Amino acid sequence: GGARFIILDNCSAEYQLTDEQMKWLEDALKTDLIKFVFMHAPPSTHLWTDGFGKNSENFMELVEKYEVKKVYFGHDHAYDKLRRGKTDYIMTGCGGAEPNPIARYYDRFSGGYYHMILVEIKDGKVMDVLVAPDTSDIISFPSPDGAQLEFPFGSYRHFNTPVVESAGIVGGSWKANAPTGIAVTAYSDPAAMEAGLVEVTVECTDTSGKRYGPVSLKSEPFDERKWSGEMPPIAGAPVLCSLRAEDVLGSSILYLTPIKTASPGAPPAADSKGTGLSSIPYNTVSTDINDAPVKLPGTLDLLNFSMAYDEGHFYFLVETEEGFSGGDRKEGTLNTYLVGFLDEKLKLEADPRKMLKAIPILIYAPLAPTMGFPKCGFYNFGDYKKGNIEANPKGVVCREEGKKLYLSVDRNLPQLKGLEGIKFIVASGQLLLREKLDVKIGDATNVTNVKLSASGIFK
Repeated sequence: GGARFIILDNCSAEYQLTDEQMKWLEDALKTDLIKFVFMHAPPSTHLWTDGFGKNSENFMELVEKYEVKKVYFGHDHAYDKLRRGKTDYIMTGCGGAEPNPIARYYDRFSGGYYHMILVEIKDGKVMDVLVAPDTSDIISFPSPDGAQLEFPFGSYRHFNTPVVESAGIVGGSWKANAPTGIAVTAYSDPAAMEAGLVEVTVECTDTSGKRYGPVSLKSEPFDERKWSGEMPPIAGAPVLCSLRAEDVLGSSILYLTPIKTASPGAPPAADSKGTGLSSIPYNTVSTDINDAPVKLPGTLDLLNFSMAYDEGHFYFLVETEEGFSGGDRKEGTLNTYLVGFLDEKLKLEADPRKMLKAIPILIYAPLAPTMGFPKCGFYNFGDYKKGNIEANPKGVVCREEGKKLYLSVDRNLPQLKGLEGIKFIVASGQLLLREKLDVKIGDATNVTNVKLSASGIFK
């Protein structure tokens, strides 16, 4: 119970779906159950050029309309995955036949190799695990559905590839008091296997501080590289706009414009208690929270991450499902909520210890003062395996309000000064302060590249 499995024959009639099949499909999709669709050939897109023809576009529109969870197919003897809207389209056509790689893929972990996919439905979540014959030296990451994907470390997702190639105004300039067209093009590089975006939104603010949007752009049919849309009429000028785009690998980019504070350089929350942080106009950075593969004890469920900035400070809002728990002092368990700052120019390395030394990590830990650490501050875990943790509360203000955590960070701290673009990751976790020090990660967001702009991406 709880799911509906729909099987379609789209290969016996010259690789198509007939109008009669489409009508039957729509009737079958009218249910609140979790929906799965299985068929032989993929829909036709700009990369899947050998897909079925008739009603291919109509099929994807129905899938989007009724929020199908997964669409599985084969035909091409390879593995690939495309996230479109709320649906995963998964090519799994190499369980025994000779591998036959296609020219280009959507997913970084794709290719013409033998594999199978294990699917589990648990507590309303669908978990996919890609299983390949060579699972030596594997590393696991949670998928957006809370699953564990295991793959060779050599296929480690490339956070260093740009997400957006260009973004601009149709016609070159804003149209006062009239709708304005916006066009965005995804970064596309065959060597990097980047192929498109899954979501693009734009939000603007006029000179009076009034917000417009966010407006969701639409992609061209079967081509997730090109997106366009229209902002509503905006009276004030100049206009500051923020662009958010997420690519098919789960990486995202957000162009932010600074907020205005009463006194330049001074945070709205000048006192040590963080009074006033809740009144800041935050921008949502990531709501695509990856659930922890193993449930950690305590309340460590993240719901949302938002941020803003001015010329002197970063401001963060972290929201949880049930509030913030401290851990267990007797057991040496310290619950933590962290924000990792990665310079966008930093190249990721395979050695996690080197990365921990290179990434400033801001931590809020309610129980930390009872164990000799600051409640909030920057922690250095570079030598945590040796039992060494350094913590510095300088330049950080934190305020907990029920299920929300507000943080203010001085941008002039040595580890943050001069950054024009930062890749953020937010996570919950635990420090196990026992004979052998250890760190466990709970829920986590995808890495998001935030570009800091004084005038917005659209001039």
